[in-house]
Amino acid sequence: ASGVWQIRDYKTKRALPTLQEARLDLQLALYQIGLQHMWDGTENVEVIWHYLLFDEEIKSTREKSDLEKLKIETIHLIQQVEKAIDENDFPYRESRLCDWCDYFDICPAKKHLAQVRKLPPREFKADEGVQLVDGYSHLLVEKSRLNLEFKDLQVKLDELEEEIFEFARQFGAERLIGSDRQLRVTAKETFRAPSTTDKAEKELREQLEALLKRVNFWEPVSQLNSQRLIKLYEDGELPQYIRAQVERFLTPDTKRRVYPSKLKDYDDNFEG
Repeated sequence: ASGVWQIRDYKTKRALPTLQEARLDLQLALYQIGLQHMWDGTENVEVIWHYLLFDEEIKSTREKSDLEKLKIETIHLIQQVEKAIDENDFPYRESRLCDWCDYFDICPAKKHLAQVRKLPPREFKADEGVQLVDGYSHLLVEKSRLNLEFKDLQVKLDELEEEIFEFARQFGAERLIGSDRQLRVTAKETFRAPSTTDKAEKELREQLEALLKRVNFWEPVSQLNSQRLIKLYEDGELPQYIRAQVERFLTPDTKRRVYPSKLKDYDDNFEG
């Protein structure tokens, strides 16, 4: 049509997206921003995807407000990348394509594998990293075994406590004496609110929370969710006026975690 510019892209993907999914695609919208920045008279733009395997085309347009929002989000993303460059902070992202990568030796997720995968069995077992992983894995197995024992012991303790309370009630005592230990036994009548973890009480819990919010009594009984707050802060989702005030309460911290998993066979000749 006269006065309408078209941006076309040809796809060989094996999946045909819905129109809604196409509208969320950023690639051609960024092309449109570039087009309208470079030339005048480009107000009317259609973005069109040709899906060759299906012999189908999907056509969409972008509102000016959508493009302005995308500009802001893209600038924010560029700033994040620039910050990552300054701090040399580029977390790896593993995917199915990793198996065809030629750069295991410089990848934080693969460089140790690249170092040990070719070692003879004796040298493999002597590697410090291998020994650390094996030692940690052994202790995790032992911890799991002890946790099972702990659960069994807890069941026995709970059963014994019931007997202790019943004996103390019948005997009329609050302190029981053993060979080298004593037990102080108390029982206080109180109340219990619906649990946050019991699925059977979920609806009751939600009703109670809704009631407290409705009568403006939620704040005195609610708690700060620090992890949620920090995630909103790190993701840049806090409004700026709140972010500036919250910032003074936060101190730099390093959270260290170890995530064990089963080793994948990358090499049929890998005999470690």
